[in-house]
Amino acid sequence: MRTSPRPTRERIGDYYPSDYAPFVYTRAPAAPPRQGPRPLWRRIAKPLLDTYGLHVGDVPPGELLEVGCASGAWLEGMRSLGWKVHGLEPNPEAAAFARERGLDVRTGVLDSETRFEGRYQLLAAWMVLEHLHDPIGGLEALRRSAAPGARLALSVPNAGALQFRLFKDRWFALQVPTHLFHYTPKTLEAVLQRAGWKLDRVFFQRSLSIEGASLSYFADDAGLPKVGQAIRAAAGRAEWIYGSAALSQVMAAFGQTGAMTAWATPA
Repeated sequence: MRTSPRPTRERIGDYYPSDYAPFVYTRAPAAPPRQGPRPLWRRIAKPLLDTYGLHVGDVPPGELLEVGCASGAWLEGMRSLGWKVHGLEPNPEAAAFARERGLDVRTGVLDSETRFEGRYQLLAAWMVLEHLHDPIGGLEALRRSAAPGARLALSVPNAGALQFRLFKDRWFALQVPTHLFHYTPKTLEAVLQRAGWKLDRVFFQRSLSIEGASLSYFADDAGLPKVGQAIRAAAGRAEWIYGSAALSQVMAAFGQTGAMTAWATPA
């Protein structure tokens, strides 16, 4: 599925201002370790809240490339685990902020013409593929830069979930006009295959933040903007995230959460 009409390559940058949320929240350093014991309910819920479907820190460190790295927080965290990190970010301000952190980040867009100098053991794209005009060309560029035995990790919204059919144009993860393509597990696998990747696993993320934001749109359209604002605020709080952990676990087991992470290897 694709968004139509859509911004051109030349104008889509207008929809990524300097206060675009991913640029802002990736400027913050990693949170310091919490002092004292966590509440029991959070200790129980935390193992359920896995975003990656694999503990990335358990992959042996090597050369890492993240595309769409924003202001570099994830790269900084991986560097602290012993990785040699590199990034690609289309927004000049976000890329400059990452470089101020001492990170090797180029300014540029991922497409079929992109060339990388290195050969990487891990290539990551967190919520990036849906933003690309040329997703297959971009994945081919990553394939050319993959070292033998490399792993590709990427996340996208899950348009194959029932909630997309339920919320329709109020589904938060549509995010028009910056989300140009909308993937189901089946179409994501097809795109990866076309680009020379073999899908190893699809992991449905255990989070209901997209569902909460979608509910807020219902409130907005019903003429209850304060209710919608309250729902959006609640969906970003730890109480919502941890409190919905059990339900999100069940929904993920049936492939029904709003986001998914795919792991692939060179075909």
